[in-house]
Amino acid sequence: MNRKEFILGSACTLGAALCGGVALDAAEQTFRSMNLPNIDFSDGTTHWELRGGAAAESAYHIEQINGKAALLMKITEQSDHFLRKSTFAGRKDLPMEAGYYRLCFRMHTDLSEGYAYPQIFARSRNHRHQMLASLEDNGVRRITGESPWREYTLIYEVPSEIEAVHAWFRADEALGEVAISDIRLERLETPSAKVLLSQGDGLSFEDPSRTLIYKDDFTDDRRWSAEGVGTHWCEDGKLYMDCVTNGRERVGGMTLWLLPELKGDIYISYETMVLEPENWNNLNFFLMGRTLDGRLASEADFNGDYGQYHKEAKTYIGTLTYRWSRMRKDPGFHVISEDFGTTGEVNQKYFFEITKRGSILEWRINGKLVHHAEDDAPYQSGQFAIRSAGTFSWVRNLRVYQLA
Repeated sequence: MNRKEFILGSACTLGAALCGGVALDAAEQTFRSMNLPNIDFSDGTTHWELRGGAAAESAYHIEQINGKAALLMKITEQSDHFLRKSTFAGRKDLPMEAGYYRLCFRMHTDLSEGYAYPQIFARSRNHRHQMLASLEDNGVRRITGESPWREYTLIYEVPSEIEAVHAWFRADEALGEVAISDIRLERLETPSAKVLLSQGDGLSFEDPSRTLIYKDDFTDDRRWSAEGVGTHWCEDGKLYMDCVTNGRERVGGMTLWLLPELKGDIYISYETMVLEPENWNNLNFFLMGRTLDGRLASEADFNGDYGQYHKEAKTYIGTLTYRWSRMRKDPGFHVISEDFGTTGEVNQKYFFEITKRGSILEWRINGKLVHHAEDDAPYQSGQFAIRSAGTFSWVRNLRVYQLA
């Protein structure tokens, strides 16, 4: 069985979608508030399930913030290992009636590692769980690092013949604090909800500091230009890159340039994973790529050879391998940041966040700031690329934001 056949045989589809980046226009006025007991923490944590229960009391605190009760989840180095892996406050009494719902809440994070997000799932009558909104959905946002108090919106659909609907507010692989407040649940009318759901792009929130300028859920590769040795294809919302040629006897290197040009300050996020067979575990990206004479990188006659970029391209390079993680600047292959404690592992999901703001470049991996570099002569425009060598991998949920 070849790799592509294996993927087809093992793929599964989640029947869920989320709302994000969608304006709620005047036509979307029909909703009904759902009054669940103590949904807003005004009566402490009554009716809430806290992971770890009484044994994890130090991880959960109720505080009054701006006149409203808020739940604070604090994860420290001393927290139990299962809380470091996943801390959550949950409900299992959300409405079961088939239809569309909107969950609104406020959240603040101060995380040095990991990410926070809501998760909603249903339990059917045969006791199977079905995700309605989770990290597996297209476009779902992981909230990482330090973020101010914001209003978030999430829209989901409850199918028929459901026995229970659960909601979890989670912090995974986290270190730091997540605060949640002012939770509301509303029932939406079907016509307007379908429109919002069809335009979904993850959690919706107002952030004047950034604007979504490009997203790719990889239904096709029309906006990418390929060069080098390897094969690629789009399937099930993922971009697959097979750069393991002829088993382990020959290592191929392949680069896919995103055709739109990027300018100024930007933030890029996507998920990625190394698949078997284990080899170089190589996950790369290029940022602000151009030729030495100023052309866009995809317009050059590059052949995909790694060494060629170091001599003939102006670009930043991010590299995660089985041995290290580094950021470099070309031409010249200059190391601007490196970390030997963060390496690429097979079958491990990675969430990459790449930020260029002025002369500062940062790269977070699974919520942790791994690379921070300052460039006295920063590149201000060019193309983004995904690259790999000696590795079979995938990428999904690419989002590019312009920073104010």
